[in-house]
Amino acid sequence: MIITPAILAHDEADCKAKLFEPSLKGVVPRFHIDVLDGTMFDATCFADPAIIGSWKGLPEIEIHLMVSDPMKHAVAFKRFVPTLKKVIIHKEIPRSLHRVINQCMSMQLEIALAINPRTEIAGIERYENDIQELLVMGVNPGASGQTFLGEPILAKIRRARALFPEMPIAVDGGVNTATIHAITLAGATRSIAASAIWSESVPQQGLEELSRCAIMSV
Repeated sequence: MIITPAILAHDEADCKAKLFEPSLKGVVPRFHIDVLDGTMFDATCFADPAIIGSWKGLPEIEIHLMVSDPMKHAVAFKRFVPTLKKVIIHKEIPRSLHRVINQCMSMQLEIALAINPRTEIAGIERYENDIQELLVMGVNPGASGQTFLGEPILAKIRRARALFPEMPIAVDGGVNTATIHAITLAGATRSIAASAIWSESVPQQGLEELSRCAIMSV
């Protein structure tokens, strides 16, 4: 189980502090930055690519585009953030998903497709050859620290694993030491965690505890 720290930043200082958290330096290969602009979900956060890209020594970054126009943000991050490796796009966007995926492919970025709790697995197969990962939301997007939605999400992970036996499957939302056991057993290969890591006085300890619980579950 890969565990990726997620950053839903309140402001510039919050984002920078987490990206450069000393206890995680060299420990995690990549950070997950949430991008919310209020257009798709009723929430916003700090995710200014020009400011982030100005910071020296950036780690690898992936962006979770919880927005109605993902290309606007993908293009800006690609321009300003040299360590951008991956974009995560929601299946529910109100525009041509195939077109957005093709545009991201042309920028030589890894692509993950995210689905909200109420979105069914059906139809994902048409994008199977164009994406590198399926991301299953364990909560409704928009806020960190929410409670994992339980068996319906686990059933969706199991269904996705049965349909796509070779595809990496990530879970975002509600990941903590009490849920990562079931998430791993259901077939997920990566967990994206925020409060379970950042609530610890030493975030590395939160990451290590999640890893311990994941290992115990296999």
